[in-house]
Amino acid sequence: MRLAPITLARLWGRYRISDQLLAEINEWLFRWGYALFFAGTTYAVAKISAVSAWPRVSSKRLKTTLARVFEGRFDFAELEALVPSVSDDGATEGDDS
Repeated sequence: MRLAPITLARLWGRYRISDQLLAEINEWLFRWGYALFFAGTTYAVAKISAVSAWPRVSSKRLKTTLARVFEGRFDFAELEALVPSVSDDGATEGDDS
């Protein structure tokens, strides 16, 4: 479930969302198996059991690649095809909105 920052603040009777408030909300949600997290411009609540079932990324498998990044030897052009292009009007390629 998505929650706009203003909605989250209103639900908790606050004017601003502090780190302390987020910790309190998470403590409350954890009791019922949910977690709150920031997702760029909004907040989201997810069921912990659902998140636990998500695939994991292991840094062990990326060790060689990460070493190349830290040493400045990684060619980021290899990943360019994975990044959606953005047109002059701000729309993402393939975005129908």
